[in-house]
Amino acid sequence: MDNYPREVSVPLTGKSSRAFLLMAGSTDAMKSRFDNGEVIATYADGTTARLALNNPVNWWPIDQDYFMDDFAFRRDESIPPRLDLRTGRIRILDVASFKGKGGKVSGGAATVLDLTWTKTKN
Repeated sequence: MDNYPREVSVPLTGKSSRAFLLMAGSTDAMKSRFDNGEVIATYADGTTARLALNNPVNWWPIDQDYFMDDFAFRRDESIPPRLDLRTGRIRILDVASFKGKGGKVSGGAATVLDLTWTKTKN
């Protein structure tokens, strides 16, 4: 079994203006500040919509929340919602009040991401 495939394809049909993705995976501090992966939606006409998975903007490790200290993980962007995998609880984290917090998440956590696309396309 390949835990890190180069590509996964999920065929979709219909029209929508957005998709919410529940994402869980691995990353670490050495992979910070660049794209760790991407989600690409390809329309029937061949055009694409892209969502970069960037640590620490929207790609956090499954086992922890980043410790935001304005040094290693300084950020001004909003923090995407986190879903605690053990309890199913959704956490909405505010950047200002989350500063100085972070650490291991018992049972792990996934990130909820929002991919916006053109609803008039298939």
